[in-house]
Amino acid sequence: MQMGITADDLAAMVPMGRIAQAKEVAQVVAFLCSDAASYITGQPLTIDGGYTAS
Repeated sequence: MQMGITADDLAAMVPMGRIAQAKEVAQVVAFLCSDAASYITGQPLTIDGGYTAS
């Protein structure tokens, strides 16, 4: 018997309906490390497919 939450259960809780791919998170990290983000300071950036907004 398996207990706990599955990946499908987690994906169902996210408004986008899926779990993020590692590449999607890496792209945000790359942006924050780039010159394009040079004026961004001290801001939390949530990468969760809308989970915390719902």
